[in-house]
Amino acid sequence: MGSRAATLILLVMCALILVAGCASPADTGKSASDAVLTITDASGMAIAVPAPVHRVVSLSPSETEIVYALNATEAGIELVGRTDYDNYPPEVASVPSMGGPRTLSIDAIIRAEPDLVLATTITSTDVTGQLTQLGIPVLTYRLENVNDVYDNILSVGTALDLEEQAALLVAEMQQRVAAVQSGEHVAEPPKVMYIVSASPMYVAGEGTLQDEMITLSGGTNIFHDKSRYFAVSDEAVVARSPDIIIMPTGHGSGSRTIRVDLLNKTVFSEIPAIIDGRLYELDENIVSRPGPRIVLALEMFDECINEA
Repeated sequence: MGSRAATLILLVMCALILVAGCASPADTGKSASDAVLTITDASGMAIAVPAPVHRVVSLSPSETEIVYALNATEAGIELVGRTDYDNYPPEVASVPSMGGPRTLSIDAIIRAEPDLVLATTITSTDVTGQLTQLGIPVLTYRLENVNDVYDNILSVGTALDLEEQAALLVAEMQQRVAAVQSGEHVAEPPKVMYIVSASPMYVAGEGTLQDEMITLSGGTNIFHDKSRYFAVSDEAVVARSPDIIIMPTGHGSGSRTIRVDLLNKTVFSEIPAIIDGRLYELDENIVSRPGPRIVLALEMFDECINEA
């Protein structure tokens, strides 16, 4: 057996152990008498989930990607609702939308007759609260780092009775993350800035997925001393002098991209990243979604930061 295969098997075994911890021992059995599985989500609440689950509504693009990554539809589980922003994989386009982040329709969700609703901590609490009051199970996930994503996948795998698929997916993701960490990095960690939007300028600080990806790739986030996403002045960017600037596609002023906005500011003309042309635009649907493709985002960060 090759070392890669042995490593993957070990990771799967570890992930399966984590799956066993997603519910208390008294809750892991799907007994014929109650047909309910109890799962504790990010809210700290013990959520009673029917077993088996047949119909799911996802209120987050990342949760939708998890459902498909687990091949839930092939297991007979139907995704009966999504949000306006869910666009991956392409087949999700045929799933009815429940609205956007600020326009989610309670009535549409009820009409979809879900056994389970998947949400995140940025989903409207008014919506999730009303669904809970109506007796519709809602699992809410906090997604601030890669480990949170692993836990999310394992928990959804438990809820959908797809534990093995979830463990395999997490093990593959862990192996790819480890490959980036152990890969060849530049000797001197470059100073990196991740811009969320240009007008006003918002950047990623500590406690964000982008900050973690910079660190895992061998870089140093120039705003690691700040928390979460926050507005920053042009002068602060100049003072910290980034070697590399990474940004999502779009999010500039009007129809312009962030890259164009940066290049149009003469105050940035002497920043090393501008002088050396180290500006990288990455697919916002990959680098901004805390789902299964977050490892692809990490590999993209790694390629930008350690460019030969």
